[in-house]
Amino acid sequence: MIFKRLFFIFIFFFGVSCELQMVLLYFRHGARGPLRKKYYNYDDFYTKYPGELTPVGIRQHFLLGSQMREKYILSQNFLSKSFNMQELRVLSTNSNRTLMSAQSLLLGLYPLKTGPSFPLNFPKEKAVPPWKHRSFNLSELGDEALPNGFQPFPIHSKFFLKDDVLRPYSPTFCPIMKNYTAITRNSSKYQEIQSDMLGVCKSMLEALGLHESSKIKCSLQTVYQINSDLTTFFFENYEVPPEYVDKEMRKKLDFINNVFYAYENGGIEIQKRMIGSPMIAEIMAQFSQKITNATPFKMLLYSTHDTSLISLNLALNITNWQCHVDSYYKGSTNFRNCAGHPPYASFTAIELHKSDSNNSYFVKINSNGVDLKLCEKDSITCSLDEFSMRLRNFYLPSYKDQCMNKTTPSSNLSKIVFSVFLLILFAFLA
Repeated sequence: MIFKRLFFIFIFFFGVSCELQMVLLYFRHGARGPLRKKYYNYDDFYTKYPGELTPVGIRQHFLLGSQMREKYILSQNFLSKSFNMQELRVLSTNSNRTLMSAQSLLLGLYPLKTGPSFPLNFPKEKAVPPWKHRSFNLSELGDEALPNGFQPFPIHSKFFLKDDVLRPYSPTFCPIMKNYTAITRNSSKYQEIQSDMLGVCKSMLEALGLHESSKIKCSLQTVYQINSDLTTFFFENYEVPPEYVDKEMRKKLDFINNVFYAYENGGIEIQKRMIGSPMIAEIMAQFSQKITNATPFKMLLYSTHDTSLISLNLALNITNWQCHVDSYYKGSTNFRNCAGHPPYASFTAIELHKSDSNNSYFVKINSNGVDLKLCEKDSITCSLDEFSMRLRNFYLPSYKDQCMNKTTPSSNLSKIVFSVFLLILFAFLA
């Protein structure tokens, strides 16, 4: 046993040597309150946390941040032990639950006692606001800038309706998505799945004391919404109908959960590419800047929603609706990756590495602690040049124009822009 351990230690230190260059960490917000009172109503819960991050969600992200500290700071020495704004940049959708999730994760990544302090013998009276007749007890604060050495964090966000990096699927940003959604829902395969799951919808409505009506129609979306709402109650330890946790019903609910969003956002190839292209552009722009030493950042955090993570996973080809259909109806799938609907506090980490042996770059992707197989191979690494070419083939240069329903998929200007930074990227890879 000891020789086996020594062998792995030898491989780790003297085998393939590489250096982590950059991490793009996308994560879903933590557990939240319900978004609607349509199906299952606990007035006190909805009133207190209407779609807002709950204490459970706060704890989830604190623990996630703690794990990230263990991995990227304490084990790999990739980031500094105290927050350095030249190393880390945080972006979030302009939503309370994603902003608070980011703060919670960051507090796990940089816990109390890691915040800034004053130099020895610094005159603390300089660090007071210009408040007349003030009365501050400076001695109680000590040398730490904030009590308990708390570290405040800058979090950047765009106006909710114009966030093409983290919410490119929004019909407000991309009006044509409404058309694609309608086409997807009317497709034969979607209708076939919906018809097959009709009994699930009726059973769940009956469990909630509801029935189909002019306001509630049985559909995959209805089941998804019911499951989504019941999940919020389940995480907060409220009583839920036994059907929600029944083993066989749970299997069906999970299938609907997985296939609904994967189909809604990736049932049509052009739709999937339009939604994913802004995310692909962000990934390649960040990697290109890192390789050309145009950015000091080592890690970028993206605090977002389940739809954003699903759109990213679809773009990276680590999930699709067909793999979920295969898995449910056939028991297995030939796809190498088949990421499901991301639970609260799920993440996808995209890592850029550099090999010390030949100065080449490669990519790894980790989802909720599992390294994924990349580039249609049974390997958890993919060379950056192949990874980039695959993304380039997926990327839709004219996505902005097409979202506004202005042109066909061939905007020369956007194509030139994307090609330019790919040329720069490949020049440094050569």
